Amino acid sequence: MTLPWSTQGRRAVLASVLVLTLAACGAVDPPRDDVAWLVPGGFATFPDGVVVVAPAGALEAPIDAYATPVGAAEGAFPRGVAPEGEAVRFGALADVRAGTVPLAIGLPVPAGVEPERAAIAVQTLPGDATGRYLTAPVWEVLDSVLDAEGAVLLASVGGLAQDGRLAVVVVGEGIDTPRLAARTAAAARVAPT
Repeated sequence: MTLPWSTQGRRAVLASVLVLTLAACGAVDPPRDDVAWLVPGGFATFPDGVVVVAPAGALEAPIDAYATPVGAAEGAFPRGVAPEGEAVRFGALADVRAGTVPLAIGLPVPAGVEPERAAIAVQTLPGDATGRYLTAPVWEVLDSVLDAEGAVLLASVGGLAQDGRLAVVVVGEGIDTPRLAARTAAAARVAPT
């Protein structure tokens, strides 16, 4: 008896069964909810308000970016600075360096934190630093801006590593983060400063 399916329909079903079988055996990674398609001139949003932005000129082609919550940030922070909220590992499924314009990462401001006194810190690994010799990971506070509502911090990064880099919201001495004007809030997703 012949099934009333087209050849394409049978192929699609067989392909689906094959992918599910390979995923169950561990031969293929199952889909991840922490990975999003990031296109040049666009942005990718993740659970809990985390965002990666690719302004025009930052990417030559679309990429798979990821943002994975990892729990509390650990390690030595700059003097007078303390982490707030959960750290996030940002990266891409293959190393990506920004083009003529940097990429941006965005983290929501944790509840109870005064937005203008918060910034994003990233963990720099020994192999990342140019012109410096590091023997251990170092947390560095990035120049950050707030969206018009004061709900999301944005900071520029030079690329996304396959193995990812940690980022966390920090508060501390001397942090005075500017808020974008309401008329430029939409532009923040395209060209954060």
